[in-house]
Amino acid sequence: MSNQNNASRPLRLILKMGISKSAYFDFERFRYFGVPKLQDISKAKFADRDYLAGKWFRAFSDNNEYSDQTKSGYIQDFAKYVRFCDLNNVAPESAIAIEIWERHLIKQVQAHSMAVNSARKLISATKCILELFDCPVFDWFSKYPIFRSEANPTNSYSDTELAKLVRCLRVLHHQLGNQIRENPLLHLNAAPNTCTAHYSDPSRRLDVCGAVTKYFCASFFLMAYYTWANTTCLLNMKKPKRREGSTGIWYEQSVLKNRANKFVTIAIGENHATQIPKHALRFMEDLLEISSLIKPDDDHLLFQCRQGLISTLETSHLRTFNNWLYKSFGLNDDFGKQLRPEAKRFRATGSSKYIALTNNVTEVSLILGNTPNTVHRHYTRGNEPQNNMQLQAVAHTLESAVRCGEIQNAKEQARSILKVEVLPYEAFVQKYSVANQRPERSPIGTGCADPFGSKADKYRRKVNFSPKMLDVSHLACADILNCFFCTNQVVIEEIDDIWCLLSFKCSLEESRGDHLNQSQFKNNFEEILHRVNQVIFRIDPKIRRQAERKLKDSRHPLWPEELNLFI
Repeated sequence: MSNQNNASRPLRLILKMGISKSAYFDFERFRYFGVPKLQDISKAKFADRDYLAGKWFRAFSDNNEYSDQTKSGYIQDFAKYVRFCDLNNVAPESAIAIEIWERHLIKQVQAHSMAVNSARKLISATKCILELFDCPVFDWFSKYPIFRSEANPTNSYSDTELAKLVRCLRVLHHQLGNQIRENPLLHLNAAPNTCTAHYSDPSRRLDVCGAVTKYFCASFFLMAYYTWANTTCLLNMKKPKRREGSTGIWYEQSVLKNRANKFVTIAIGENHATQIPKHALRFMEDLLEISSLIKPDDDHLLFQCRQGLISTLETSHLRTFNNWLYKSFGLNDDFGKQLRPEAKRFRATGSSKYIALTNNVTEVSLILGNTPNTVHRHYTRGNEPQNNMQLQAVAHTLESAVRCGEIQNAKEQARSILKVEVLPYEAFVQKYSVANQRPERSPIGTGCADPFGSKADKYRRKVNFSPKMLDVSHLACADILNCFFCTNQVVIEEIDDIWCLLSFKCSLEESRGDHLNQSQFKNNFEEILHRVNQVIFRIDPKIRRQAERKLKDSRHPLWPEELNLFI
């Protein structure tokens, strides 16, 4: 803590608000009605509470339980409370003041002038502050919770929003980095309003002031995108250490997470074990090079510069950069509102996408440094437009199911949507038998209406890689991975056939572990699995349930367990 007294203003409390940034609050303001600003004290009315102002100052100054940032927030909230008490002519340290304060907050929430969580925060802050002053808060405050806690998860970016932001940040980071590398002293010693760099793309050329600070701000948000780390951890981060092992090259650094009072590890590495783009490693190497170039004798990673004075990057610089970014590029989200990079939204985006791909909340909680319960409450909401699209898809599916009140209607619906017929085996044979040729069952549990037709010709040409093979006309089509995209496919509504189809589906899902990553698996089999699920959904429920019970006993012999489908 850096609490100090000043000779001219003995009630000034100095607080550390960032990496190397301090702020102060002058408790002289509490001596006047309405807690005026310092420049307005001469116009304010004296409140005759010198003793209380001194008592409040000493309570905050001597307290070692709360961090300086927490103290700053509490002091601001307490100033609102004292200002409210002055307007209602009640003493701040009194039961009647608390009663009126609680009633006021309830009215604000009921009138939708204040969010529930904001009111809860003010109640909690007031209670903690008065407890710090040795007031009987248990007797003064309501014995029952006034406001119910409301979930306040962070909304992640959609895919289109993420693409806009990351593309802009990466190009800006790359171009500014190259220009700083060419002439570092030019950018370090420049005045804040002097343009020393530029951004260019096919549609514009933009002059840039404060290139060093903007470079590190862009680096901060890209670090948030790659690592899912929160703001405080990234701003406190030192230059990470390079490590080489069986999983490739990694850069790792442990950082103290102040609020949780624990260390978390921030890492960027090669794309062998986690969902990290391969260009993240190049980004980290470029950032380390520029960081060492700007201030080689400092272990810190992110800096800001103003006319040759170099210090650590602070949250205020990020806000200024965000305002400049929107003014210069005018990025809008899916709702047409301002699109700004935020560390917490990158954190929510990465974690929610990873959970959706792996369903592994435990692994995500380890990466984020949170408990699984915290991850569930704050980082699993996803993105609102994409969620709405999924809800519309579910509603459409349910609507189709309700409209198909009879099995025959369900078959007609399947035929119109999937272009796939659903027939019992006898009807399948009877309908598609021609001359001496019969339709065939395929190895995946469906039928082929024309196994020797034009589709089969393509298949035979593909497998006839030996010039010595003269006649392959006897070969039926067996291109099973394309069956669900073929107009000749017919779903056979028999227990054994659906059992075979379900076994095929299980084998596809099991092959997930044989792929290098989730993306490769999705490219290979996601569309096939989607079509299989659509077909299964429209099978006669009685037949489907019998096939599912048979699957629980064992797989179909054509698709046994642990069959490697990685092809």
